Amino acid sequence: LNSQPLLQIDERRLTLLEAIASGTQKTGQVLTYTATGLTATLLGSGDLCELNGPITITRVAGQAIQLGPEIFLTFMAVISLGLGLLNLLPIPILDGGHILSLAAEGVSGRPLGHVAKAVLFIAGVTGVAWLSIMALISDLTC
Repeated sequence: LNSQPLLQIDERRLTLLEAIASGTQKTGQVLTYTATGLTATLLGSGDLCELNGPITITRVAGQAIQLGPEIFLTFMAVISLGLGLLNLLPIPILDGGHILSLAAEGVSGRPLGHVAKAVLFIAGVTGVAWLSIMALISDLTC
């Protein structure tokens, strides 16, 4: 990533094509930063304090809204991108898990059995609950 802050607002007047290019570049930076941090956290090599939960998100949203609508909307866009990326993880109860399940069914030519679906569902709920608890612990201790 470059040294430019993720929430920096560009005050220049841009043409439509420049705005699209700038937005695409900033979106790529946010997704790369989020994916790198999430991967490091899940592998245990990242700092748990970089995992933010609802308390930190609420606090930062309050600060962002005081800085103006541009900063607040940019912050909300960053949160939306992060949640979208998280939703694509191959965890059974998330969309990424459904995509993986459908791909497996397409390759095998038959649907997954009820027991396999139940086990995957329980594993998915456990994974999401674990991630939520870790985010809350991070909020309370960091």
